[in-house]
Amino acid sequence: TWSAAAGLTLLPALFPDLTYEQSHATSINDAGVVVGWSTDAVSRLHYVMWPDASTVIDLGAPPGAEASSAGCGGVRLPQINNRGEVLAAFVFPT
Repeated sequence: TWSAAAGLTLLPALFPDLTYEQSHATSINDAGVVVGWSTDAVSRLHYVMWPDASTVIDLGAPPGAEASSAGCGGVRLPQINNRGEVLAAFVFPT
């Protein structure tokens, strides 16, 4: 996150003990709440929320969501509105 007072702040990882854990922010609302995704030890995608610069909340993993499919295929990256509602979807192939 970024603020005029503090500058750039790194967001905490969902799985900080993993060597190759990935986390990516995909949306931020006017209150500064950030949502995005992170990967676990088996590269499964988890949606996450950062309500502040020191807290990360696991919003869960869509069924069958592999990190390699983030942003394409069936996984739709999470977005957050100014009411704090998070929208994320998983589209099953037909």
